[in-house]
Amino acid sequence: MYYMACGSQSRKVAQLAQNPATQLLCRTQDYNCTTTLSGAAELITCQETKNMVWEKIPVARDYFSGPEGADFGVLKFSLQCVEALCMSEGHEPVRVEVCS
Repeated sequence: MYYMACGSQSRKVAQLAQNPATQLLCRTQDYNCTTTLSGAAELITCQETKNMVWEKIPVARDYFSGPEGADFGVLKFSLQCVEALCMSEGHEPVRVEVCS
């Protein structure tokens, strides 16, 4: 599972409340590999977890007043599937998928 800081009143939080299914997409700098993480996300209200995320993501201080602030939200992303698509040296696509 992954935790992410976000604005608690953001559009994404409202959308995830309606449908928690989500994906995170990552690419290598040269675009040769793309990885998609699929799963479900939910807004966390547990103050202990919010404090932990605040400590682990120092850049949050640039955007939020503190872990107790009404504007500071934490999303918990639970991973269900990983899919990677990479180009081989022969320029043939190589796909790997691992799902629980």
